Amino acid sequence: MERRLVAIFAADMVGYSRLMEADETGTLARHKRHRAELIDLKIGDHHGRIVKSTGDGLIAEFPSVVEAVECAVSVQREMEAREADVPEGHKIWYRIAVNLGDVIFDEGDVFGDGVNIAARLEALAQPGGIVVSGTAYDHLKTNIDASYEDLGLQHVKNISTPVRTYRVIPSAESAARLRAAKFARRRAPWSWLAIAAVCLGLIASGLVWLKPWNGTTTDLHSTPASADRPSLAVLPFDNMSGDEEAYFALGLTDDLATDFSQLRELIVIGRESAAKSKESTRDPVRISRELGVRYLIDGSVRHGENNTLRVNIRLIDGHDRGKQVWAERFDGSIEDIFTFQDDVLREIVAALTIRLDPKRLDARREAETRNPRAFDRFLRGWSHFVKRTPVDFAAAAEHFKAAIALDPDYGRAYAALAATYWEGWERWWYKPLGFQEWMGPRREAEKFLNAAMERPTALAHQVASEVYRQEHRHSDMLNEARLAVERDPNDPNSHVALAWALTFDGRHADALSAIDNAIALDPLSPAFYVYVRGVILFSLERYEEAIQLLEKAIALNPANFSPNNFLIASYAQVGQLDKAGERLAWHPIPMSIDWMQYYYVYRESEDWQRFAHGLRLAGAPEIATAAPTPKQLSGESL
Repeated sequence: MERRLVAIFAADMVGYSRLMEADETGTLARHKRHRAELIDLKIGDHHGRIVKSTGDGLIAEFPSVVEAVECAVSVQREMEAREADVPEGHKIWYRIAVNLGDVIFDEGDVFGDGVNIAARLEALAQPGGIVVSGTAYDHLKTNIDASYEDLGLQHVKNISTPVRTYRVIPSAESAARLRAAKFARRRAPWSWLAIAAVCLGLIASGLVWLKPWNGTTTDLHSTPASADRPSLAVLPFDNMSGDEEAYFALGLTDDLATDFSQLRELIVIGRESAAKSKESTRDPVRISRELGVRYLIDGSVRHGENNTLRVNIRLIDGHDRGKQVWAERFDGSIEDIFTFQDDVLREIVAALTIRLDPKRLDARREAETRNPRAFDRFLRGWSHFVKRTPVDFAAAAEHFKAAIALDPDYGRAYAALAATYWEGWERWWYKPLGFQEWMGPRREAEKFLNAAMERPTALAHQVASEVYRQEHRHSDMLNEARLAVERDPNDPNSHVALAWALTFDGRHADALSAIDNAIALDPLSPAFYVYVRGVILFSLERYEEAIQLLEKAIALNPANFSPNNFLIASYAQVGQLDKAGERLAWHPIPMSIDWMQYYYVYRESEDWQRFAHGLRLAGAPEIATAAPTPKQLSGESL
């Protein structure tokens, strides 16, 4: 063994698994060309030596920090030109880190903290970027034609002492060329950039940023950005494994989002809006602006054989040019995933300088499991549940039941199972869920809900609120909705449950405030939120506004015909009986007043009569004739 002080150069391809999955042969061929024609040659030209190669990266040692960083700058500059003609999303980018440290050479390999720090810091670099450690920076200063951005102390895995870290910014000429290339790739007109600058100025001045739902309605709402509470969004983690493992990346994202959502010291944007925003752009500054938050949590997951895991995660400041505030890499197995999640929550809370009682952090997992196999089955079930199809609901139920069999105290799994059966009952999916009669899923939902209430979650309270509404127990309905918001104040679905409960309790103005809170937490709101707001506006006799939203809700999700019920009544209330009749004829199942009274259980008689009067004006029959009545199906007296 030989020990000496050297500059370690660590490089890794960005999105290797994703690129290989999309085009395995082409990606591998281009990577080999970049190695042979550029990277390996540059390392040799700067007196470096490659000591380790991996499928998507390498480790090299240099006798000089200056040579190592000059090599990195040269490689990154030429890589942009080499990939200029490759479509976005398919380009190969590398991240590079340089560290100066004492390392051990043994049998042609290299070991020690000097190597580990370089490998950990590499994950902090932006695609096409370079970072250096503080020890390397101390030897650079003005020795190369570049400047540096101080990223502060970074905590990296398995290194006890935080590492001073700097981003390398190439010379003015090189930086200008990089900026021009980025603008060309985005194809953003200068007028758009000017508008963005003005809007950012308005935010800085303390004005409210307003944006439309999904860009297709004139109704505006404010985002939840707040000066006294940090705001963040958890973006969907990239799946670096095969399609069959995609459930794990989705589930881990949702699980972490739930952890942060339960902290009332934070404002956390809904997961659906976060997913839509990341689908439209990978630029953290644009995502931050679109969602109205400052911080973003992003990452990637590789779920390999024998339940091995590699998770990269980072905290980004979208208001500071996408600066990386904190990052971590987890290498281990699914057996360690709970410790990893706890560490992530604590470290990000610390990075955001939030003071929390440790007991509160621990209490958030009362309804969770510590059984990794149960957790894995829950994630598989959740990946089906969010698709909301009859087949997926049936698959989700089986996975949730398997999770409960592995951990009979798994409160969140009971709640998810109750939600699956309840929603399946409301959507008439009783046969896919294994029942021959309509009330079967409802009975199952209530059974699993009772178990969920032993260790309640926000989801359990949401389902309980709906059950109590159907049972005409309006006070209990409202109480459960409030408990859902209290347990998870950043969950937009909890605020929707509260809005729904308030409007059926006759408190429509309060309901409107609650649904607007939900939409602020989920700016790219799903169709159901639009539907609920339309129902509330109908109850406030704002029929023209209700028509606009109910039409939009149907356009966003044609599979859900519930908005049509209130659209019929809204048209009739404003005298457009021809349109009301058209919507009544379009309705996919036989419409009747008795069916509507079974589903929409108002506390106040005048609220029900307003709805029923609109249906009668449109020509809806009093009693179902082409289908069984609610009494016949349920066996209950209404």
